[in-house]
Amino acid sequence: MKLGQKVYITEYYIKAGSVDLKKLPEHEQKVLAGGGHINKPSVEIVGCLSEGFIAGKRSIVTSRDFVEKEDPETWEQAVYEPLEVHFSYLEPIYLVATNLSTIRRVPEHAIQIIE
Repeated sequence: MKLGQKVYITEYYIKAGSVDLKKLPEHEQKVLAGGGHINKPSVEIVGCLSEGFIAGKRSIVTSRDFVEKEDPETWEQAVYEPLEVHFSYLEPIYLVATNLSTIRRVPEHAIQIIE
C-alpha cells in the first residue's frame, strides 16, 4: 500500500482500558499468585465501514503479558500498581485518515484498496 492511496476500512483499533487486579477473574488471579503470567489486550477492535487515505504505517502494542511485582519499592506500588508488564506483542498497522481530524489505526486485514 502506498501513502495517499484511497481505501475502505472495516475495523480499527482503540486503546483498551487498564488492567485492574481486583477486577480480574479468580482463575487469572490464581495464575498470577502462582508466579505465572496473563495476557491482556492493549487495544479494542471497533467495527466500521468508512473510506479514507493511507497516512502512514506504524507498529503498536496489541497485547501484553502481565506478572505480579515481586518486590514493590513502596506501599503505593503494592496497592495501586501490583502488576508489571513482562512482554509486549507488536503488530504492524496502517494509519488511515478518514476525515480532516480523524486518524484511525487499522490492521492490514481490515483494509480494501479502492484505487
